[in-house]
Amino acid sequence: MKPTLIILLLAVTLNTQAAVWRSNKHWNENWQQRYANWVATSVKRTFFKDLGKPFSNLRIDCADAHYALKAYFSRMHGLHMVVERGNLTNKTRQFDRYRNADERLYRFMVHLANNYGTESIAHNDTYPVAVNDIRPGDLYMYKVGSNGNFTRHTYIIKNVNLDGTFDVLYSTQERAKKGLALGRHWEYMFDKAPLQRGVDRNHWGFRRQKLSNQAHISQESLRLSDFSQYELARRHGNLGFFRQVKRINQTVKESPNRIAERNFKAVCTGVKDRVGSVKGAVEYARSIGGRCMSFQDYDTFSTPSRDTGIKNSYLNYEYDVTNVSWSKLNSYNQNLFNWTFDNGLSSNSRTNLIESCPVSTEIGKIDLASFRVNLFAGKVSFHPNDNIYHRWGIERGRKTSCEEFYGYPEL
Repeated sequence: MKPTLIILLLAVTLNTQAAVWRSNKHWNENWQQRYANWVATSVKRTFFKDLGKPFSNLRIDCADAHYALKAYFSRMHGLHMVVERGNLTNKTRQFDRYRNADERLYRFMVHLANNYGTESIAHNDTYPVAVNDIRPGDLYMYKVGSNGNFTRHTYIIKNVNLDGTFDVLYSTQERAKKGLALGRHWEYMFDKAPLQRGVDRNHWGFRRQKLSNQAHISQESLRLSDFSQYELARRHGNLGFFRQVKRINQTVKESPNRIAERNFKAVCTGVKDRVGSVKGAVEYARSIGGRCMSFQDYDTFSTPSRDTGIKNSYLNYEYDVTNVSWSKLNSYNQNLFNWTFDNGLSSNSRTNLIESCPVSTEIGKIDLASFRVNLFAGKVSFHPNDNIYHRWGIERGRKTSCEEFYGYPEL
């Protein structure tokens, strides 16, 4: 075979690998809706685990999960994928050396996870949507901070429920580090409104991925952008904003008992979810000999934003139940409310509350009333270097003197 022919054949072979996947279609409204239906019906917590290798090896946080789902769906349907205003697309040749199509897509997802995140999504890859136009596959994003440091988070909306709440998928840095499946909240409501100022103004909150042929256009110049949610947030404040979001998306009226049950579940779930985070931090602190954590470790294992969310769940519970007719609540929901907001539970009431929401930690069972008292009194520690007692508001042993890089977010 002549050398020129060898070179020609090699060039043809390489050309077949000149994209992560072949695409000939742009995202449009029809594809946005199909993606919404796919997220609602086909994407479970274990989606990537269920695909098997290499995808089951993904270690992805909240923003990475969005990019990975978009990439998988785009390849499945031959759609263009454009990231950060065209800085990266599926046509990149960075992954030509991976001959297997799944391996190539997996490496593309890993590259996205390592190089792009919540800031990229919020400022470059999405646009804001109206509160009455939220659909599965859309995102809720927040950015809060203190001491000049910020916590950012992305939720993927799986369903908009009839009562105006959301089913959401999410991940965290801790879940990513452990290679865990996505997390899921049912009948969830967010608690950090899009009230940012400066360069972040109008860039968080409810968002949708830009169409691929409009990815280079700023959100301010996009006809599809709707900024009304930000005015709603400024008018109603942090928790008031989400009450408006719920009201706008609600298609069935909740009974007083349903309101009480949903709020109690939100508090219970929030405190239960905290167990794993605290346990992970304590175990990690032990594994490094108790030395002070770096900023990155602190960012992974501290819980100021989570604890603020739990506080807001208590506040919402109290607000919502006190605004329904008490006589219309059954005795069980009346008891749950009274127990949760009792500052001095009897032994019998504490047992009943724990049975209704069992929170098991390494130092025993925690009841929601005692935890509430300690949380609002500032005794519950969010610092990952504190011992497990202080993490749950029990003053035993010395508190850590390690640096607190940031604290409760300034909302």
